[in-house]
Amino acid sequence: MLATLIFSEINNKNTGASVHTERPAITTITEPAITTPQSVNAAPGSVVFYTSGHGHGVGMSQYGANFYAIYDGWTYDQILSLYYPGTQLVQTDTQEWNKMTVGGKTDTVVSILSQIVYNEMGDTFSPEAYKAQAVAAYSFYLYNGYGAGMICKSNPPQSIVDAVRSVCGIALYYNGAPALTSFYASSSGTTASCRDIFSSDVPYLRSITVQHDESSDPNFHSSKVFTASELKSKLERKYNITLTGNPYDWIKLEYGDGGYVSFAVIGGQVRVRGNDLRGVLNLKSPKFEFEYVEDNANLNASASSGTSTSTVPSNVTSGPMPAVSSDITVSSESSLSSSELGTQTEMSNETTESLN
Repeated sequence: MLATLIFSEINNKNTGASVHTERPAITTITEPAITTPQSVNAAPGSVVFYTSGHGHGVGMSQYGANFYAIYDGWTYDQILSLYYPGTQLVQTDTQEWNKMTVGGKTDTVVSILSQIVYNEMGDTFSPEAYKAQAVAAYSFYLYNGYGAGMICKSNPPQSIVDAVRSVCGIALYYNGAPALTSFYASSSGTTASCRDIFSSDVPYLRSITVQHDESSDPNFHSSKVFTASELKSKLERKYNITLTGNPYDWIKLEYGDGGYVSFAVIGGQVRVRGNDLRGVLNLKSPKFEFEYVEDNANLNASASSGTSTSTVPSNVTSGPMPAVSSDITVSSESSLSSSELGTQTEMSNETTESLN
């Protein structure tokens, strides 16, 4: 489906009828300027991690969806077509009074989905973004057979309820079955491929270039500072290994599609998913890199303060993957249904296997 289409048709699974959506007027409000990457004051002996975006990056960016609606005049189906290419919108036989249970809470489909959308997006997003989120949430529910990871927030405003009701029963399908429609707060300017962040290669969850995330998300750029000893202790406890050398010896990053960290080799002994390491270090995104401010470094240092100032690097570039020796252990997520949804919940099942 092309983004320039004014109308789109949605197949009705049962009757063959069509549902038409009309493009709203494009706003004349100027899109906010891109924020300047923050500077970080890091003392010698610190390790600084820089991240772009917020969330795992697989599927739909919520901030991006909102700005596509506001500044490009996109409708919900155009938004979904961008983030889940190759999927089809299907009108199921679900009615708004049918019951749905998520997180132990049972109510009508419209009520539960409205509460999920409210929890994920708040009350300031555009109606088309709310619709896109409602369809994505309902599709994810159908894919899993339950509402894994989704959270309800009571008393959604009427604007959200109306948006959800207008798309009630519509879901994204791929090859005749509900699609895995993961979502998150903001991408890094490209989305991530599912195979790099989780495990399976899902055709409609591959990296694409998108717009608006950096200007829409006030927390697009982030950083986290550890002392070298703090980072060493955290990695050793988590992975039950002993580290020697400096932080560049402890962590070797492997980049996947879109510049997201697909794997990290810890101390030459354990190879983990980048998204798993992100969780261990409590980083906002698996698109990250790090810098070790050595004790004798003078990176824009202030002689009076004894600190060095660094900024977020302009690009994360892919490098050659280090060779994996037979004595390295691989740790990775094993289940596609284990997925972070929005900014609320991170769920991962780790499995470990020896590469012998």
